[in-house]
Amino acid sequence: MAGTLLLSLTADGGRQPGGHLDVRTSGGLIVVAEPKTHPWAASFGAYYLCSTRGQDLRIQSVRYEASLRPLNVSFQLRNIESSAASIASARGAPPDFIDPDRRTRTPRPGTYEPLKPGRRITQTCANVAEGGNGFTELLFVVTAGEQGAVINRAWIDYTVDGIEARRFTLGLHWKMVLCGNRVPDSDSRSSCEPPAAPHGS
Repeated sequence: MAGTLLLSLTADGGRQPGGHLDVRTSGGLIVVAEPKTHPWAASFGAYYLCSTRGQDLRIQSVRYEASLRPLNVSFQLRNIESSAASIASARGAPPDFIDPDRRTRTPRPGTYEPLKPGRRITQTCANVAEGGNGFTELLFVVTAGEQGAVINRAWIDYTVDGIEARRFTLGLHWKMVLCGNRVPDSDSRSSCEPPAAPHGS
C-alpha cells in the first residue's frame, strides 16, 4: 500500500475562529511507503482552499516545519470544475503521478499549476461543501532520499481583499511522512515498512 491515512477529514475542521481562509480538513498523519528507487516524490493534498466569507483572498506563501528535512518541497494547485476525489496522498508528482518503481502513471483529473504568490481564492466554502461545483486543492509535492522526510506542520499566509495590512495565517495540522531509514517510529506510528521489491523483480 503506497499510503496510510490516520484520522479522518472533516467538513470544516480546518477553520479557525475569525479566519477567512479554510482548507476543510482537521488534522492527523499521512504516511507514504518507501519505494526501492531513490530519490522519489510523494504528493499530499486534500487541502480544499476556500473563502469562509466570500472575500477575495490571495495566497502569499506556504511555510512548513520539518523534523526530517526533505530534499525538496514544491506547491501545486489542482483545479477541478465539477466532482472528483481529493488526493490525500500519492506516489509521484502531478500531473502523471509516476510510481518510482513500476514507472506506471496514475493521472488524476483536473488541471495543475504551480502556486505563485498573489494567487486568488474566491470560491466560498459553502459552494465547495455543496459538491459538484469544483474546487481548488493545494498539493505538497515532497522529494526525499533514502532517509525519508517528515513535515510536522505547515502554514498558509494570505491577505484579504488585496490589502497587505490584512494579512493572516492558517495553520495546517497534518504530519506528512515519506518513509525512509531515518524516520522514527514515533513519526510514522510504525506504518513504515522496508521497501517492497519493484514489480517484476
